[in-house]
Amino acid sequence: MSEQFEQRIKQSQSAKRTNLAEWFAERVPEQEIDLPSGLHVVAKDIDLEDLILIGGIPNTLVNQLAKVEGMSNTEAVEKIMADDPASMGTLLDAYVRAALIEPRVGDETDIQNGVLGIKDIPGKDKFFIFEWMNREASSVKSFREGEW
Repeated sequence: MSEQFEQRIKQSQSAKRTNLAEWFAERVPEQEIDLPSGLHVVAKDIDLEDLILIGGIPNTLVNQLAKVEGMSNTEAVEKIMADDPASMGTLLDAYVRAALIEPRVGDETDIQNGVLGIKDIPGKDKFFIFEWMNREASSVKSFREGEW
């Protein structure tokens, strides 16, 4: 291959990466939030459908979620907690793992590498992230309730 041809390939690959980065930044904007525990994090919105598609939710929990489709967040949480409290923990962990960009979330805390263990994140922070990711749906529901 000629040097000029190789250069064009590299330019094309670079342009594709830039395009992907721009698309991703627009589609999944990052936002800085302060958790109730005082930890400052960078998070991104993620839809439940995306979470299911990327394999972030076990099949057993997908069945639970089908039962609460169309319910408000509060109603859904209450239903899942009543039916299977362990499922709610699994759901919260999946949301937190998918949402947090900084610090990264792993199985175990590794301060040197900027990784926070999922078990070291307080429950109130996990619920806060869950509510934060569902804030638009919650605001629409409260608006509708105010209309009646």
